[in-house]
Amino acid sequence: MSRAYGNDLRERVLDAADAGASARSVAARFGIGVATAIGRIRRARETGERTARRQGKPRGSRLDAHEALIVSMIEEQKDITLNEMVARLQDEVDIIISRSGLNVWLRGRGFTFKKETAHALKQDRPDVLKRREDWFDGQLSTQKACVYRRDRALNQDGTPSRPLPARRTLPGRHATWSFAARQAMQGIAERGKLAS
Repeated sequence: MSRAYGNDLRERVLDAADAGASARSVAARFGIGVATAIGRIRRARETGERTARRQGKPRGSRLDAHEALIVSMIEEQKDITLNEMVARLQDEVDIIISRSGLNVWLRGRGFTFKKETAHALKQDRPDVLKRREDWFDGQLSTQKACVYRRDRALNQDGTPSRPLPARRTLPGRHATWSFAARQAMQGIAERGKLAS
């Protein structure tokens, strides 16, 4: 958004118009748009305002007039949802507002509606507390059976958890020889054949 012209230019435009110049000639003389000059001169004649107004959307909300009602809804029912508040506002004061619009308005005034998951409001009621305790008593142990790295090869009774794979050997080769040893043995055997 562009900035407003300075007040000194605005004053000179309005003084020239008060002296009897037309809006189009004032616009050409000071290098501003014709519509800008016409609008400023009209506003100065009709309302007497000679300064720039604040730019942008006017501050405020339709909900500002009903702040007491909204706060009372929250105090009545601490865990009220945004949907319930939107419905009550529509029924009681005939204001139609979106859930997200109400959320923005409430957050701007410091209200947040995150539920505390570790401790719900109804958790301490006797009937809910009894049901929770019964449910927890009926559950299996929450501790998982863990296999630590050092125990991975053995079961709990000490037997191997899986059989070790059998070593594959090539036909005619000894299983304990490494690849390098086998190559060396082949080289010796081939040199012996050449010598004979």
